[in-house]
Amino acid sequence: MNKLLRFEFHKILRQKSMRVCSVVLICLSLLSLLTTKSLWENAGEVLGDVPGATDLAVAALSSCSFTLILAIFTALFVSEDSSEGTIKNIYSKGYARAQVFLSKLIAVSVYCIVMAVICIAIFFVGGKALFPGDGALDLSGLTSLIPQLILMLAYTFLYTLIASVSKKSGDAIAGCIVVPMLASLALSIADTFLNMEAFSFSSCWLDNLYSAVNTTAITGSNFIAGVIGGLLYMVVLYIAGIYVCNKKQV
Repeated sequence: MNKLLRFEFHKILRQKSMRVCSVVLICLSLLSLLTTKSLWENAGEVLGDVPGATDLAVAALSSCSFTLILAIFTALFVSEDSSEGTIKNIYSKGYARAQVFLSKLIAVSVYCIVMAVICIAIFFVGGKALFPGDGALDLSGLTSLIPQLILMLAYTFLYTLIASVSKKSGDAIAGCIVVPMLASLALSIADTFLNMEAFSFSSCWLDNLYSAVNTTAITGSNFIAGVIGGLLYMVVLYIAGIYVCNKKQV
């Protein structure tokens, strides 16, 4: 398993899509910061208080389209072996399908956390540089980053599962982008038909869980829901991924 993990990490480091997606994320982060700076310079009276470094850091992952870039990278990386036909060579070395799936999942999860931390750091440092007069730092607002990172890992598990089903990179990219949208739409339709006042299925979906924690003024209930919801998604998606990989025809 350790040898397989080293192989996956080595593959990530030499993959062109990793470098491209990383550069795109960094560029989008910088562009978002400069756009925010321009907006407050030209329409500050309308927009209200100047955003602080903490505010920008908490909103970092949504401001740089992190989930979209993560979906594209995960789809390209996970589906590469199936698309190129090299997955049979890996299985022929005696590795179980569950081990292959887990190694890819771990590799992509590490990439997710590293890039998320880099993007958050860019927004935090950039916020202090571009808005030096925002007052004292409110580091307590950064607690919402904990459920955010857990939910980003849950997204990674979802994208890895979808990409594992696909045999072509194009299908994997389309699936990682479209399937979550269709799931959100289906849950919203279910809520409309069932019309339950005390509960809504859509509130349990990843997008809504993330929206609830994407603020410095996060409530305790939203914090707990984000953490527990993210962990539950990871467990369910991991089990589903193992099952799908065992049933998939190579």
